[in-house]
Amino acid sequence: MNQKAEEFILHIRGAARMEGKPVVTTDSQLINPTTVADVLERAMIWLTPRVVETYDPAAFSEWSEDLRAELNVAVNHFRAVATTVAPDQPATALQAQNGVQAFAKLKDAVRKVALSEWLPQARNLINQIEEWAKEFGWTTRRQAKTMTELLLAKYELDQLYMFADGNLYILDPLARFIPGGLGAFDLSIQPSFYITSIYRHADGIWYVRLDLGQDGVRGSEPEPVSANSLRRAIIELRSLL
Repeated sequence: MNQKAEEFILHIRGAARMEGKPVVTTDSQLINPTTVADVLERAMIWLTPRVVETYDPAAFSEWSEDLRAELNVAVNHFRAVATTVAPDQPATALQAQNGVQAFAKLKDAVRKVALSEWLPQARNLINQIEEWAKEFGWTTRRQAKTMTELLLAKYELDQLYMFADGNLYILDPLARFIPGGLGAFDLSIQPSFYITSIYRHADGIWYVRLDLGQDGVRGSEPEPVSANSLRRAIIELRSLL
C-alpha cells in the first residue's frame, strides 16, 4: 500500500466520522451535551477543502484506470463544492445539500478503492493458510462473515475453520482499519479465550504474534506468516488448554 494513498484514505475516514452526529461528554451540569452535539453536527466541519488536501493522484497509480478516474472526479467535485463555503460562516442550506451529495460520492469512491486493495490481500491470506493447513493434513471449512466498518460499510470475508489433532482453530477476520496497520485477523483455539493476532503491517507483510504465555504476554517479536510460524502458533495455542 502506497503510504500517501493510505494517508488519504484515513483522512477521508476521519472526515466520515465527523460527518455523523458527534458524541459529546461533559462534567458540567451547565452544559447539555446533546445541544452541543447538535451544534457541531450543523456546523459541518468536514465540509472543507482541507479534507482532500492530502490527495495525490500519483499515489493511486496501482489501481485500475476506472477507479482512479472515479476517485479523481469525486475529489475534484467535493473540492469545488467545499470551496464555496466561507471558512468563518456556516454552510447555507444549498451548500449543505450539495456538500452531503458530494461527500457521499467521495466516500463511495474511496470505499471502492480501499476494498479493491483490502479484499484480495485478505482473501490471499485465507487461501494461503488453508493451503498450508491441508498440507499439514488438517480438515478445513469456511463460513462467510459479514463485516461492517466505518467508510467500508458492509462487506464479506470468510472465517476459516481448521480441525487438527482433535482441536478446532478459527482464523477470524477482524478489520481493515487497525492502529498502525493495514488489517487484522484473530487465530483462536476453541472452546477457549486463547487468541493470537495475525496482522498486516504498513510494509504489506502479514505477521503473527508468537510466544503467547498464560498471562497473555508475548515474549518475542512478531514473525512473518509462513507455514512454520502458523504451525508454531497452533502448537502454542494448544499448549494453553
